[in-house]
Amino acid sequence: MALIELRKKIALAKKGHSLLKRKRDALIMEFFRLLQEIRDKRERLNALMKRAHLSFSVAKSLHNLIELSAMNQANKREVEAHIDVHNVMGVKVPHISLSYEEHNPLVKDYLYVAASLPLEKTIELYEEVLRLLLEIAGGEVALFRLVKEIEMTKRRVNALEFILIPNFEQSKKEIALRLEEMDRDSFVALKTVKRKIARKRHVAQ
Repeated sequence: MALIELRKKIALAKKGHSLLKRKRDALIMEFFRLLQEIRDKRERLNALMKRAHLSFSVAKSLHNLIELSAMNQANKREVEAHIDVHNVMGVKVPHISLSYEEHNPLVKDYLYVAASLPLEKTIELYEEVLRLLLEIAGGEVALFRLVKEIEMTKRRVNALEFILIPNFEQSKKEIALRLEEMDRDSFVALKTVKRKIARKRHVAQ
């Protein structure tokens, strides 16, 4: 019974080991995919920042500080960050998106009339900068969580592969050897009993 139970445990441990290895490999693939995605976004962010600074420099040459300050105040609006959580192999990964409050129609008309094209472009570019910054921040949080999960999964895989399963296998061998010894002892005892019975019958005859 102990041997049967141990064989069941070994089969279960090997199945768990296989599943954990696949999970670890999938997590590692997702980690490198996300890492590349963040690198690409960082490159886009650097290029976008340069364009935004250049556009703002042009806008400053077309508007004085009072005009820029007035349009800055008029352009103020509420920004909401929305965090959606995606599940990647048991890891909760955040995805951040933005939504802007709509302009008051009067303010919108004022900005349309007062703002130059470079200033409108500057506002648009900096809004894109903010969106990318939040996406990168969310991606970095996801990377951190993936690394923690990968490390934990690797430890479980190693514990099963190098400790638990070998211990189970060793115990199985020891039980199997013990059963073989018992079988041999039983066989020898049975042969001895048979010889004694045969001897007694021969004497009785």
